[in-house]
Amino acid sequence: MNCKFIRKNTAAYLEHNLSRDEKERFEKHLSSCKECSKMFSEFKQTWAFLKSESEVQPNPFFYTRLEQKIQNEEVARSGKLLPVFSGVLKTIAAGLLILLSIVSGILIGTQFTDQAAAGNGYESEYDYYTESVYFGGIDNEPIESYLLNENEK
Repeated sequence: MNCKFIRKNTAAYLEHNLSRDEKERFEKHLSSCKECSKMFSEFKQTWAFLKSESEVQPNPFFYTRLEQKIQNEEVARSGKLLPVFSGVLKTIAAGLLILLSIVSGILIGTQFTDQAAAGNGYESEYDYYTESVYFGGIDNEPIESYLLNENEK
């Protein structure tokens, strides 16, 4: 028996798949060949380690995820919008709604201030704000009157 046979049938020996004659020849060669004996002991350790490890369990959500991917593919092939594309549409719609709200607020605000300025006899919006809103009644404030009178003396 040669070393090639040993290397080729080591797994079969460990699995007890060799005939009785082959098994005896295998063991006889291992006892006489140090190189094959060393290789066999290393392989046997590796084999024992692999057998001791438990089987890999599949992810419990694998089937659910697979079904979801299949449904997504069916939706894509049927011509309906993909979920990603519908998300983009929602974002665009929200942006347009915000823009419309800002423009509406500006238009309503300018219309209100124009009416307020025109209703109080001011020629422009600038006159309305400078005379009535920001600086209106400055003469009535005691500290300003005091300071203005101090400068005149």
